[in-house]
Amino acid sequence: MDEDADDMLEDLLEHIRPTDDELSNYDRVAEELREILDGWQEDYLLDTPLSGSLAKRTARRGADVDLFLSVSGETDLTIEGLYFDLFDFLESKGFEPREQNVSAGLEYEGVPVDLIPARRIPGNGDKHWLYWAGTNGVRIQTDIELHVTQLEDIEGEDLVLLAKIWRDDHGLDCPSFLLERAAYDSLYDEPPESLSSGFRGLMSYLGEFIEYIRVVDPGNGANCLSDELSQNKKTLLARCARRALKAESWEEVIPSLRYVM
Repeated sequence: MDEDADDMLEDLLEHIRPTDDELSNYDRVAEELREILDGWQEDYLLDTPLSGSLAKRTARRGADVDLFLSVSGETDLTIEGLYFDLFDFLESKGFEPREQNVSAGLEYEGVPVDLIPARRIPGNGDKHWLYWAGTNGVRIQTDIELHVTQLEDIEGEDLVLLAKIWRDDHGLDCPSFLLERAAYDSLYDEPPESLSSGFRGLMSYLGEFIEYIRVVDPGNGANCLSDELSQNKKTLLARCARRALKAESWEEVIPSLRYVM
C-alpha cells in the first residue's frame, strides 16, 4: 500500500468530520433541547450529556445529536415507564417522536436527534438501565461514560471513524458500537505507530476473530454486542476485512478516498 497512506487517511477524515459551524449548530440544538427537557422529570433529571458519536469524536457530517437523559434511581417510574413518559412529554410539546431501540427519535430544526432515557442504578457508579424497545421491552444495563473514556484511553477516535467509513463504503451491516469495541480489543495491548497500521491491526482482528468470539459491552458483560449480527453477517464482515489486508491500494480498501484525492 501507498507510503503516503496516513496523509491520505487523515485528509479523508478531515473531509468527513463535521465542520466547526456544524459542531456549533449541534451544540445549539443540544442546549435548546436541554431547556425544553428541564420540564420532564424535573425532580429527578440529573444530567443530559451528549453521547454517541459526537461525545466520542467519531461523528461524520450529518450526524445525529444523541442526548443521554440520566434520571435518578429514586424516581417511582421503572425504566419502561420513563421511556413512554418521555414520549408523552415530547408529544405534549408538539414533537412527533419515533420509537427506536433505546431512544426517542425526532428532528429539531432539521437536525436528527436521539433522546435516550436512562434510570441510574443507585450505588453503582455511572451505570444505568436502558429500555430496549426492540426486544419486546427488556431492560439492559450499560455505562455510557465508560464507553467514551475507554475510546479516549486508546486514542482510537480516528480509527473508529475510519472503520465506519470502510463499513459504509462496502455496505456492511455492523453496529458502530461493535466496531468501537473491536478497535479497543485490537489496540489496548499495544498502541499502533500510525493510523494506517492501526487500521490494518483492526482488519486483522476482524478477519481472524469476529466470526467466533464474543464482543461485549464493557459496562455489562451480559450484553453481547456480537449477538446483534447473524453468522452470515459476521462472515461477510470477516471476508471484507481479509480482502482489505490483501488489497493493492487504499482506494480499493476505502473507495471514499477517490473523492478527496
